[in-house]
Amino acid sequence: MTENGCPLFEEIHPAVPMNSSSVFVFPNETNSAVLANKTCSWKVFIPDNHFAILYVNATLPFGSSIIVTQSPNHTEKFLDVHVEVALLFVAPSLDISWFSGNSSEGKLDFNVQWQEYPENMTVKDYTLEKNGRSIVLEHEDTYSPVVFRAATKVSIFCLTENQSDEDSYLRSIIVFDGPDLRSPYLGSLYSLRQSRSQLVSNFSTATIFSIVPIPTHHHVIVQDASMYQNISQITGLSIHGSDVETVNMEALSGKSVVFTHIDNVLVDEYLISVELEDGAELQVYFEGLSGTQKVAVYTNSNNRTHLPQKLQGRVRYYVLTAGNATLTLTRDKWNADWEKAFAGRRGFFTSRYWKHDEREQGLQQDSFHFIGKESKNATAYTFSYRVLETDLSADSSLHIVVSDNAQRMHYYDHRSAYEKGDGDKWISHSGHSISVVYSSNYERSSGFLAEFQINFVSPSFAGVTAARLKMFYFFSLLFLFFLIGWSTADIPACNNGASQFDPPANTSEYTWYPNNFTGSLPPLFPNNFNCIYHINVPQGWSATVILTVNMTIPPDRAVSVSVYDQTNQREVVYITTDEHFFFIANGGKIQLNSRDANVQFGFVVKWWQNLLFDPFHKNVTINAPQPTTYWAFSTSPYQIKAETRVSLVVTPPIDDNMLQYLRSIIIYDGADWNSTCLGTALQVYNSNKQIVSSGQYMTVQQLRPYYSTGRTMLIFQDYDNTKDIVQYQGVVCANPIYCGQVTMDGSQGIAAVSTVFEYSLSGAEYITGLSGSGILDVYIGGKTKSKANLIASYDVNNSALVLPQEFLGYVRTYVLTGQSASINLTQNSQDFLNSGAVGRKGFIASRSYKTGQSTYLQDTFDYIRAPYQQNAVVFNYKFTIRAADFVNNATLSVVVTKNGKDTYRQLFNSTNAPSLNNEVSALGDDFTVTYKAYGYPTTGFYLDFELLKSSSHYGLFVVLVISCVLNFV
Repeated sequence: MTENGCPLFEEIHPAVPMNSSSVFVFPNETNSAVLANKTCSWKVFIPDNHFAILYVNATLPFGSSIIVTQSPNHTEKFLDVHVEVALLFVAPSLDISWFSGNSSEGKLDFNVQWQEYPENMTVKDYTLEKNGRSIVLEHEDTYSPVVFRAATKVSIFCLTENQSDEDSYLRSIIVFDGPDLRSPYLGSLYSLRQSRSQLVSNFSTATIFSIVPIPTHHHVIVQDASMYQNISQITGLSIHGSDVETVNMEALSGKSVVFTHIDNVLVDEYLISVELEDGAELQVYFEGLSGTQKVAVYTNSNNRTHLPQKLQGRVRYYVLTAGNATLTLTRDKWNADWEKAFAGRRGFFTSRYWKHDEREQGLQQDSFHFIGKESKNATAYTFSYRVLETDLSADSSLHIVVSDNAQRMHYYDHRSAYEKGDGDKWISHSGHSISVVYSSNYERSSGFLAEFQINFVSPSFAGVTAARLKMFYFFSLLFLFFLIGWSTADIPACNNGASQFDPPANTSEYTWYPNNFTGSLPPLFPNNFNCIYHINVPQGWSATVILTVNMTIPPDRAVSVSVYDQTNQREVVYITTDEHFFFIANGGKIQLNSRDANVQFGFVVKWWQNLLFDPFHKNVTINAPQPTTYWAFSTSPYQIKAETRVSLVVTPPIDDNMLQYLRSIIIYDGADWNSTCLGTALQVYNSNKQIVSSGQYMTVQQLRPYYSTGRTMLIFQDYDNTKDIVQYQGVVCANPIYCGQVTMDGSQGIAAVSTVFEYSLSGAEYITGLSGSGILDVYIGGKTKSKANLIASYDVNNSALVLPQEFLGYVRTYVLTGQSASINLTQNSQDFLNSGAVGRKGFIASRSYKTGQSTYLQDTFDYIRAPYQQNAVVFNYKFTIRAADFVNNATLSVVVTKNGKDTYRQLFNSTNAPSLNNEVSALGDDFTVTYKAYGYPTTGFYLDFELLKSSSHYGLFVVLVISCVLNFV
């Protein structure tokens, strides 16, 4: 020991022979004085195949510092008053330097522990092609060494989820400049994160290894370094929830790059705006930076017309070529205003993983796009598109629909292996919206790409605008007598009180009634005009009737217009514009009795021949916990077979104006469309009941011309599970922030409500409140006799402390046994995550837990956070893990923090499984649970929790202990 209490320089070597207890401690004297303005340094040597853990505990007066270095890329300097940290290093050595400052009050304690790498570790290899795609790793992927072999050199980036308190854990993830752990040290993810740049190997290989496996919310992006030639700056960006991120980019000495990553198939990214200096351009790439992966270029000439733009896939690169730019990005389509149509807009649609060149990974390419407005008075535009790439292998298909809610003119483009469509030609049609659906069960599908344009609608199509219609109705009273005298002469006589309508010789033509009604304004009929219009439909055909009715004198008790369908079901019509009705053989009828209501009346009929009967086949069974669900919109019929009988429930579209198109969904009591007609999807929805086949088969067909039915879903089950349900509703969430209140009437028997996953950032549904009486059972899937998929039961009148509660899965069914209940539903996760109250109970489960099958859709991230207050609320979080599946390297992370510091942290996996049904408690203000299946099928996990009042006398307080007894801060 020198005069100032530490050596000017000292070499530290591990004891020989090496063992896990080899430790160096400084100081080794209890009374060592420290003088001012002195510098001490150490070099710690680390043998091959070993790592060293450096624990530092120091008091640093003003002006003093500790610097720890491992060449070539890792230097940390500590200036805080008190330093307590654990650091990891690998061969060959590290350097420690301490400057005491101008005070003798400083203190330094540190020790070094050497450990050998684990034996018999599984190594995973990746090959990085020149200008190829990026490889994305999560923290668990590095728990065993990962070797990258590049065409040139290996480039590595670290993208974190803005969890700054977790950055310190990145010190444990080391990058080696070669093909194994004996290769030279290149850096750590911590140093890489701090540099906000890339780490590049000196040769063609690099190895990444997490020496101490600690769960963090980071991703490692690895690619061949040739991708980043002429790039001066590159930064990873994390976008959270519905936030709108503003990104400032500068490319003064070379290109500047910002990249983002998404690992949730339910989330998309949207580029909202781009502000550029003159002469600059922003290039957007998917998966990598090769020329073939470029998907868009934005300049000052198109940044107003080509945005917003939906950008899918896993990794996106935003490349600024020169100057300065400002971008805004979000992952919330509502904040992006993605669905807004405007004249001059341009853009493109893609499948989810288009441009991803690793088809063998089986990435799901299914995608849905919609632009426009689903409302009666929506502005009409001309939508143009062309399909540039499409993989129609196997059962893959592409559906493009242009529809208009004002004039009811529609266009449908269906492409499959049997119907190739019009290739890459531009196709233009006018309407109020365009929707695109790509579907593929082919695990190696390359997806599709289509461009679109939106322009003002042509005057010939626009016809009478909504404003002109309103003006007409305003002046109609003023000119009533004139109109009567002018129009009645053009009304055809109705001989014997009936009129027959048969298909014309040219069935491509529309039949108008009266003849002077051409789709703009219907004529005014004389009072007391009575007629029944029979719409005759031959076998193998259907008819679409578009009806407009207006009464200038409001009706009271009189019914002037009634529509009867093929099953003689009656609908009363008072005032409507372009309302759609659909008839199959042998047809339907419209009854008009104008009475004294001054009725304006007219309709148009179009006959359509059925296509070849080529249905989708599906079986529903008693033991299946998950219903069979299909979009109502389909060009092919659905043929469903049950063990007993088939039950069908219908969820409505989000926009009520699209309910009329549910009349085009015909339900047959048998195996084909020659069977007896049971009714329409609209009748099922309006009945608040299920519709049931008389035998084992039910067939559902959408009639041509295949109008869009929005997000309407058909839910099929075996009736043996649902036969005791009296009231059965299908419900949709129209507003994700507040879905509304659902009322259930159980006075006549069991009542049920089913919902199907709709768009939300989390893909979850939440009950925020219950009122009424009875027991509410919640099933993930459909109601089952076995109750194998029952996930929760609530006493409706005593549920305050068990709500709000999150429910995942694809279908959820709420079953009431009792008089009545009202359920408040939302898709806003904040009601669940940030609702902290003493005594609150609930559970957290993986996405597809209780579905009755292993699935790769199990990943879950949830937290329960104390309410924000000036003095943070501290809870005693009590939780119990009831079930957890760790096959295929799945992991479950449970973390409790207090003021950002861990009080409990545990990563469970197949080698560190939790004790099921064992109660654990920890104090804190944040409780976080993360389950990762890494794309492999598992049955998921389930844990329940309770928020208890914290107490200084509480005896059970759990602290995370890592195998190395590390305390990373």
